[in-house]
Amino acid sequence: MSSSKPSDAIAAKTAAGAGWIIGWRMATRVMGFVSTLVLARLLVPADFGLVALGTGFAQAVDALSMMGVWDAIVREENPGREMYDTAFTVNALRSLLTSGIIFALSWPVAQFFGDARLNNILLALAIGIIIGSLENIGTVDFRRDFAFEKEFQLFVVPRLASVIVTIVCAVIWPSYWDLVAGLMTNRVLRVIFSYTMHPFRPRASLAGWRHLFSFSFWTWVTSIVGLIRNRADSFAIGRLMGATAVGIFAVGNEVASLPSTELVEPISRALFPGFSAAIHSGSRIADSYLRVLALTFMVTMPTGLGVSLIADPLVRLAFGTKWLAAIPLVEIIALAATLRVVAYVSMTLFGAQGVPRVNAWISVVSTIVRVPLLVVPIMYYGLIGAALGLAAATVFEEALCVLVAFQRLHLKLSALVRALWRPTLASAVMAGVMVAAGLGWTSFPFQPGGAILRLLAAISLGAAVFTATLLLAWLASGRPVGAETDVLAGVRKAVFGLVRRGRRLATSVAG
Repeated sequence: MSSSKPSDAIAAKTAAGAGWIIGWRMATRVMGFVSTLVLARLLVPADFGLVALGTGFAQAVDALSMMGVWDAIVREENPGREMYDTAFTVNALRSLLTSGIIFALSWPVAQFFGDARLNNILLALAIGIIIGSLENIGTVDFRRDFAFEKEFQLFVVPRLASVIVTIVCAVIWPSYWDLVAGLMTNRVLRVIFSYTMHPFRPRASLAGWRHLFSFSFWTWVTSIVGLIRNRADSFAIGRLMGATAVGIFAVGNEVASLPSTELVEPISRALFPGFSAAIHSGSRIADSYLRVLALTFMVTMPTGLGVSLIADPLVRLAFGTKWLAAIPLVEIIALAATLRVVAYVSMTLFGAQGVPRVNAWISVVSTIVRVPLLVVPIMYYGLIGAALGLAAATVFEEALCVLVAFQRLHLKLSALVRALWRPTLASAVMAGVMVAAGLGWTSFPFQPGGAILRLLAAISLGAAVFTATLLLAWLASGRPVGAETDVLAGVRKAVFGLVRRGRRLATSVAG
């Protein structure tokens, strides 16, 4: 067994990488949020619904050929050029196949959903997929080398340009095409930047296909099943209730999922190379897995619950009265979204361990359970039923991931309880205080100034109560080593770093 130093170094790189990725996601989310605020007042829900249906179908078809070749290179200890070239070629071929299928099915899909405008949207998205397939495979080294600051640049700059294009187009010509224009801009600029930022120049080759296939096959299966699972709600709602309902559900689900999409997904992206490096170095994975799970849960539990508590003023202020039907959806889905950390971290670990077949089987079982949990409630209760079905399916998937992960790592469920009881208690106390104060799960009077003040009061009260309760529970438990220790160590390191920079700056100014 190796010493703790390699493990600590890997953990430090992973933490730094997670910081960059969270920064990237926050930057893109702020830009996307501003874009959505503008577009929500210029466009109608049906425009969002049309694009959501089109992108959902395009991504579902794309999953038919998704091979996970980028992750295969990340987890390799010493990949050669033939592996890079093969990954690039496989990605290009699958994109051509995907685009051909979308071109062929664009009109039948438009007829299925009863809206001819979907035909042109799908044709444009198919062209975007072809463009995206040309991205330089060499940029995968940014993840392998923990150079996430370069990934930050690669993703943020094109995203900023796409937001600007979308808003300008919406002001000049309000239409669902504004959203498509933004997507296309992002794709084109990503390709251009990938070649300016990395010197690798890919060539067409399939020399390393055998080596890639053993890992990529199960990733392909997971992608197919995962897209069916994740898009089942949009397809079912679109078929049974129409594009407007899809738009409302898409906005509600997006707001409710903010903690997982903006915090857990970035952490998982950094964890994959981190787990892979730890495995190659011989470090113990079980302890790292449990610590990461506890740390991320400590963040997602109060934020997810908080989003549910303030859903009413959040939706009213951010999107306007046209979107009030999304409020109960946010309240329901956000509660279940607090648990998504389990699936993200667990499935990242399985991939890094080189057993993607485990992810595939989890996805298969989850999808089999999820589809009826969505479709049946939608038929009887509409959008509320869709939210309840999605919440139930999420709880089932997280429970399944816990059981599989703990069995593979030889951990007991009692270890999970010990790690998570304090943030769970603190979150429950936070919710109780906010509800008692009339700031949670209630409708705010819609005078923008007063609503903003009450929203700020709710956020401040919730954060203060959660933090105080968590610290008291930690101190009462004897200050055990865990997520609280990691957070305090990170804060202490950040403060000391700022102090050192301040001293150096003061010295240089004085000199």
